[in-house]
Amino acid sequence: MKSSKHLDNALEAAGCIEEKLKAAVEAWRADIDRFASSYELKEINHELRSTIRQREHQLHSSIRSQCSELTCLIRNVKSDLDMCGGLISP
Repeated sequence: MKSSKHLDNALEAAGCIEEKLKAAVEAWRADIDRFASSYELKEINHELRSTIRQREHQLHSSIRSQCSELTCLIRNVKSDLDMCGGLISP
């Protein structure tokens, strides 16, 4: 009888331990999911920042190129006007 009671107590304790282990595993999984989600968001954030930096660089390069072309056009127009002005002026 005593051994039966001890077995019952051991089974009950094992059940409690099993429940605690299950709860711990679930908490661990939740932490892992939270970490993974946070990590994925950080990765996405990193990718977005990288893309934005690339686009900014492309935009700056395009603006510099267009400004250079515009400067050349303005110089050419100024030169043409100077030549025309020189021809028209006495």
